[in-house]
Amino acid sequence: MADRLDPILTLLAGAEALRGAGAAYLPQHPQESAATYQHRLLCAPFFNYFKRATRALAARPFRVRVKLLDASDELLAIEDDIDAAGSDLTTFAHDAFRAAVAKGFVGMLADFPSDQGASTLAEERAAGRRPYLSVVHPEAFVAARSAVDAGQERFVHIRVREQAVALDPTGYEETPVERIRVLEPQSWQLWGRRPKGAPEWALVDGGPTSQPDVPLTVYYAEEREGTCLVEPPLADLASLNLHHWRSWADQSHVLMVARFPILAGSGVDVETLVVGPNKSLTTPVPEAKFYYVEHSGAAINSGRQDLLDIQAMMAALSVDLLIRRTSDRTTATAKGIEADTATSVLQAMATAFADSLTRALRNLERWMGVAEPRARAEVDASFALMLHDQTELNAILQARADRDISREDFLIELKRRNILREVFDLVENERRLLGEPTLGGESTEEPIAGEPGMGGMGGMGGMGGMGGMAGEG
Repeated sequence: MADRLDPILTLLAGAEALRGAGAAYLPQHPQESAATYQHRLLCAPFFNYFKRATRALAARPFRVRVKLLDASDELLAIEDDIDAAGSDLTTFAHDAFRAAVAKGFVGMLADFPSDQGASTLAEERAAGRRPYLSVVHPEAFVAARSAVDAGQERFVHIRVREQAVALDPTGYEETPVERIRVLEPQSWQLWGRRPKGAPEWALVDGGPTSQPDVPLTVYYAEEREGTCLVEPPLADLASLNLHHWRSWADQSHVLMVARFPILAGSGVDVETLVVGPNKSLTTPVPEAKFYYVEHSGAAINSGRQDLLDIQAMMAALSVDLLIRRTSDRTTATAKGIEADTATSVLQAMATAFADSLTRALRNLERWMGVAEPRARAEVDASFALMLHDQTELNAILQARADRDISREDFLIELKRRNILREVFDLVENERRLLGEPTLGGESTEEPIAGEPGMGGMGGMGGMGGMGGMAGEG
């Protein structure tokens, strides 16, 4: 899993991390000098398609707040601070889901303060402490062992890497400290490295707990291959993003070279000439000549096309999880039925995540002493895009262009196909159009529902690009 996560974590960390990785993601060309490579590495432009796509996709299910149903009073009391750090349930769920979309899986742990010495629920309550949910990212897992009980994964041992900060006696100098938290049924331990990077580990804290199981729930964004082992759903997009960066680095470098023509000479009896705006060139050799050697530009256009092709593939992969597909070989009636029942990949992921979040919340309720935890989390999944028959969509666009159907009917058809958002209002749209400048002359368009008319469809000619992530709002 670590090998799968390396490129993803690097992309999420951004351009600085990519350049810091050096030849791991931007190989040095054969015969390329170290100085030239460093210049190419530092000047290589980078656009983080992967991070933007994961952020946009993960935000979809949380445009509507997570609903907490059948929850105990104890859980309702901490819904607005579910992680004991100020995050409400929706914010916590969004952070966990975003990690899973990017990295393949995520852990949600019903945790407790590490300095707690209580071994029973009564002692925990008397100490004024309470459990909370925390996100455990895939890269934090050191080890995990689980068993399947009643169809659910139950963990019997996990080791999780944590980062702490140690202060020197002055209180100013900070030193990062690596720690490992070990959780098993009814017990926990916290280990830390000895000072100054010594390899030995020392037990920092630990003791019994009131929980019979490790209160960890793992959500898998793709079909799991084993305990905490899964293929990240956007691994192909990450690979393309790295390829795009390498191609852009080469393109940027070749542009730099091509912009500086080389002055050459034939029949000249000197090897190097000093040129400049205040210099002139002379030679005693009558047949000698000077000329510039310039790049033909063919490779530049090829490189540019390669970048455009990669960008198109990345755009397709970015929106693919959102598309709700229907069969190509169905009747019109069957298509209507499938439109109501078909589910996009991201919708299925959001539904499965709600189940995992429910189990995590019930772990939290058990920690609070709720006898029969029944809390349920409901995550919005009404956001898929419909992949329509292109012929059908083209026919509607052409009918509008030929003014065979009115603008109102055109917008109704787009809304019926989920191309426009569910709350799209025709009259409100007309009112907003009145406040925009026309794109060329007065309009002869008819008004909608008694509202004054307004010029043209504006940008409807660009419908072919509606599949991009830019329109997610």
